[in-house]
Amino acid sequence: YSPMRTGSTLYCRVLDLYHQHLYGTDNNVFWEDANNCNNIDYSTEHAIYHLHNINAFIRAPADFIKVITTRNILESVISRFIVDYTNTWHVHTEKEKKRYIKSLNGQHFTIDPVAFKTRIIGYNELYKIANKAITRDKNAIVLDYQDHALNIKNLCVKFGIDIMTSKQIRSNPFIANSGTRIVDKFTLIDNLNELVNIYLERSEEHTSELQSH
Repeated sequence: YSPMRTGSTLYCRVLDLYHQHLYGTDNNVFWEDANNCNNIDYSTEHAIYHLHNINAFIRAPADFIKVITTRNILESVISRFIVDYTNTWHVHTEKEKKRYIKSLNGQHFTIDPVAFKTRIIGYNELYKIANKAITRDKNAIVLDYQDHALNIKNLCVKFGIDIMTSKQIRSNPFIANSGTRIVDKFTLIDNLNELVNIYLERSEEHTSELQSH
């Protein structure tokens, strides 16, 4: 489960390659999208389910290993708005990387503060629900963007992938060239200071809420 822009697609691609290595199977990942988000069928041949639907995550069968992908919420929300502006979710090749960098050269954006705060609050709520869903699940896995999306070797260790297979996966061009983090998205935002202050204020409010309980 991912609330979006947390490295989850990259993780699923790594798992897909590992599954192919183990079993020689293709089409291992079920990708949730706007057409199937409200009709998740866990009886399919897919071994991996990439979800943004928190309700589908909660009702996953007991024999599934639940994985939550996390990232600093400020980074995720900024990244999500950049997707809105560019309509680019992922890049996978050197050519796509160059095109993406060129498309953002000289670009600057102003993010609506009200919409920004709404998404910050939404992410907080979704993480609360997701964490509650795995509270008593000893097999659940939490992946952190800094530790795992930015270090595929650590990710492979987390999943128990052997060293040789890990090297093969990390050298795969689709993995090596994946991600839009090649651009510092914070430099693209004209009202960044305003957004950071909103984020910090919300973080303080959230801390106060937790302490009151």
